[in-house]
Amino acid sequence: MKGEKLSRRTFLRSTLIGIPLAPGLYPLFQEEETQDPTEDNIEGPYFRPNAPWRTTLYDKGEKGDVLVLSGTVHSRNGRPLPNAEIEVWQATAEGRYDNDDEDHPPKENEFRLRGRLKTDAKAAYSFETVRPGRYKMSRTRYRPAHIHIKVHHEGHRSLTTQLYFKDEELNKSDPWYKPSLALELEPEEGRFRSRFDFVLRKA
Repeated sequence: MKGEKLSRRTFLRSTLIGIPLAPGLYPLFQEEETQDPTEDNIEGPYFRPNAPWRTTLYDKGEKGDVLVLSGTVHSRNGRPLPNAEIEVWQATAEGRYDNDDEDHPPKENEFRLRGRLKTDAKAAYSFETVRPGRYKMSRTRYRPAHIHIKVHHEGHRSLTTQLYFKDEELNKSDPWYKPSLALELEPEEGRFRSRFDFVLRKA
């Protein structure tokens, strides 16, 4: 209409009507962000950068039930995000981090239950770890079992969050627990499996 300003998207749509688009251009016109982003969560005090690139986070002899976590990383418009970097760290089955003892810090190149990995060409990831234990905050107070996650991808906001377990009783009293971040475990031949899909906000 006269006097009405057209948005850039409206202008492009109106001028390209009837013109066949190459397959690679279709994502430009499918940018409605209908999916809720993954909720963030606190980083906590035990993050360590530069963990090794690996998909099995535990070493031989590590105690605990084996847990395989897999899923995808995508944008709010549903676009898969291959080559997204995922950082993982967690407590042991006994609820201890490798750097929670100031008197006995780990060596710079020693990492326990920590790792980095990337999504594949289909934006999928998978890693194997052990189910963490409850983390002791004081003589009488514990945090529920959880896994720390950071996800990075170019053009998107980096995500820092935690994944919990639906069957954990301490979730009810934890101030940082969020139901959307809870994993449901499926037993499978001596191990557990779970799935979680991360959704990132655009930068």
